[in-house]
Amino acid sequence: MWPEDKYDRSRVIGRAIHKINPEAHYTITAANDRDLDGAVIEWLEGTTPISKADIAAKMDEEQIIYDNRLYRRQRRDAIYKLFNRTLSDGDGEGGWELQLDLMYHDMEAGKFDSTGEWFKAIKEIKDKYPKP
Repeated sequence: MWPEDKYDRSRVIGRAIHKINPEAHYTITAANDRDLDGAVIEWLEGTTPISKADIAAKMDEEQIIYDNRLYRRQRRDAIYKLFNRTLSDGDGEGGWELQLDLMYHDMEAGKFDSTGEWFKAIKEIKDKYPKP
C-alpha cells in the first residue's frame, strides 16, 4: 500500500528515516522508486547519513506493521459509516451521539450486555474484521 506519487513516497522515506533517527535533518529531492534507487537524500546539519539499505529495511518493516493493522482501519471505517449516518428524523445527528443514544436505550431496556443493540452492532463489525 505504498503511495503512488513522488510526494507521498518521499513522505514514506522520510517517515522511515525519522523512525531510525528522530533527530535527523535531511531533504529528499527525488523519489521515483520504492526501493529508493531514485531518491536523492541530502543529509543536513551534521546528521550521520543512513544507508539506503537501512532505510529500505525500515520501510519494509513499517509496511508489515501497516498491513497487519488493516483490520483496525476496516473496523474504524465500518464504525464511522454505521454511526455517522443521518438519523431517520433528519436531524443529522450521528457519530458518538448515536452511539450514546443506543447505549442509553440499551441501558433503559436492561440490555447493557451482549443483547443490546450497540453491542450487537459493534460485534458484527469486529466479527467481520477480526484481528489477525
